[in-house]
Amino acid sequence: AFGGNVSEKGDWINVDITTAAQRNIFIAPVSLWISFDAGQVKAVAYNKLTKEIKLTLAPADAYTPTAYFRIESTTARATTYKPATSLSLEQGRFVLPLKNEVTTVVLKVQ
Repeated sequence: AFGGNVSEKGDWINVDITTAAQRNIFIAPVSLWISFDAGQVKAVAYNKLTKEIKLTLAPADAYTPTAYFRIESTTARATTYKPATSLSLEQGRFVLPLKNEVTTVVLKVQ
């Protein structure tokens, strides 16, 4: 991982983000870009068995009450992902209201 501390526990690979690169995440095994226009990712977890992805986002603040993000495959044969919970779409971005504590969003294979 670039810009983070990596650990592995069971089927999960975890990355705690340590740099300013908190808005763009690339998951190489599934050729997936996750880009945030608003909101900051604090940690990412990838399950090698189920391919599930968990994103832990920083709490809401006065300037960022909502996270906006895109999920893009980088190859034609890449796995398709969507949030596990229903989120609205705005200009091609998922809209995730943030909480006053960390918010977790789960992405699952479709």
